[in-house]
Amino acid sequence: MNSFEHTHCPVCDSNDFTVWAKSKTPARYVRCRSCGTLYANPRSPRSVRYAWINDAFAMSKEWMDALDARRPALSREAALIGRYLSRGHILDIGCSAGVFFEYFPREKWKYSGVELSPTTAEFARQTYHADVRVGTLREADFPDKYFDLVTLIDTICYLDDPYQDLCEVRRILREDGLLAIELPGLAYISHRIRGLLPFFLNGHWTHVDASSSYIFWPSPHSLTLLLKRCGFDVMDWRVIPSPAQNSITEFISRSYFKMMAFLAGRYHPFLTWSPKYIYIARFAPRTVE
Repeated sequence: MNSFEHTHCPVCDSNDFTVWAKSKTPARYVRCRSCGTLYANPRSPRSVRYAWINDAFAMSKEWMDALDARRPALSREAALIGRYLSRGHILDIGCSAGVFFEYFPREKWKYSGVELSPTTAEFARQTYHADVRVGTLREADFPDKYFDLVTLIDTICYLDDPYQDLCEVRRILREDGLLAIELPGLAYISHRIRGLLPFFLNGHWTHVDASSSYIFWPSPHSLTLLLKRCGFDVMDWRVIPSPAQNSITEFISRSYFKMMAFLAGRYHPFLTWSPKYIYIARFAPRTVE
């Protein structure tokens, strides 16, 4: 029997919520009344949510094509990081096949990764001569103050306990190091899984999968709160474009990206409407007593 897990808000730990979307099973998405985070509660146990991981993320031509479509976004993100840090030891959490490493010159960077799929982890290990460990971040058990840069590119929404994982990042990150997080905008993604768009695409008003590995979607506001709880301050952010499948979607995607980049550059909360955005964070200054 599927034993569903009940949990509190992964950002602020509140248990005060409204139901946002139901499914045919007990699994559902709720919205935290305190910080606005959208999260699964109850959710399927981890064994169910990750039973398909080897098939979904296994090395294949189709998977590499999907990663190649993300290269423009990865290039932008690496360039932004490069404004603040030009060399060191990078850990990419959820590194997949290791494509992100290509944007960090080998002569200046040492590569490490964490990846759940054994086949993609092996590909990244062999292709980029990287220390890639199969499993979760906390299972990897890296030494204290070991990395100059830790990245979570399209990964944080999968984390069972983002607070504990970001505290672990703080432990393994040097005090002058950086943390980079890429994720979809909350308003953008919520309209993709509930409302007219999923109705036209899938014939359903909501698209909630009981076995989904997507655990939560924070807003820019609630992600900032989570980072502060874990000892980080946000120092920069940028809107990131989403991949396009053809010339029509490319035109729409590029136009939407330019509009959101303009708006979010002038008013931070507009990030919530972005297809993707990236935060650059650093250790919060310690209070001198």
